[in-house]
Amino acid sequence: MKFRSILILAFAVSFTSGALLAEKSTEEHIKSLSSGSDSEKYESAVALGKNKEKSAIPELIQLLNRNNEPKIATAAAISLGKIAEPGDSTIALKNKIISSENGDIVYASLASLLNITTKNEKLEDSTKEAFEYADKNRRSDEFVADLLDLIKKKLKL
Repeated sequence: MKFRSILILAFAVSFTSGALLAEKSTEEHIKSLSSGSDSEKYESAVALGKNKEKSAIPELIQLLNRNNEPKIATAAAISLGKIAEPGDSTIALKNKIISSENGDIVYASLASLLNITTKNEKLEDSTKEAFEYADKNRRSDEFVADLLDLIKKKLKL
């Protein structure tokens, strides 16, 4: 629970400190996702999501797929949600919901799927599968359970 509060605070600080993140080019941020330190991966994921950089989607998906560090995986998931591009992003987020036991990662992935769905006004099959899986298998985390209830209400599932 404390981690989630710290995570939210960290995202707020990161998203409001644009001057620090603006020093790198988009290409440098994308490169940092695969070759940077953990803090560089985090900062780059946040910056790319903030800028809704669609060209970063493949690298953000790779980061989400190969990283189970909650801070980094949640940053990648949230960035994919901010970019809000359906297709490969929704499949990757669904797979992370299925493969991760970490409530923070699952929560961020669900929230991102909700954002992608509402922005595109379309519920993709992979998104529906992710919501159904989480509803059956991830309700033990009270925050995830609350988000699932909100999703059901908002999307009328």
